[in-house]
Amino acid sequence: MNKLSEKLIIGILFFSLFIAYGIAGAEDYNQEVIDSMPDEAYYEIVQKLGQECSNSDIVREYKTNREYYDSLEAIWD
Repeated sequence: MNKLSEKLIIGILFFSLFIAYGIAGAEDYNQEVIDSMPDEAYYEIVQKLGQECSNSDIVREYKTNREYYDSLEAIWD
């Protein structure tokens, strides 16, 4: 293998590793937001979006209407 091929392979591997860390970080962030939201908000969002929704869908909906979903906790208590 010549030097150019080696550098190209190393570059591709580095780029792939960078993408993998980004995906893992996004999933960690989504899980952290879900863990910190009130249970009532989580159930309301899943009911609204359906059982097939992803964690990123839940986080997006929660962030968009956070004030409403945080108020649900006071109503349920």
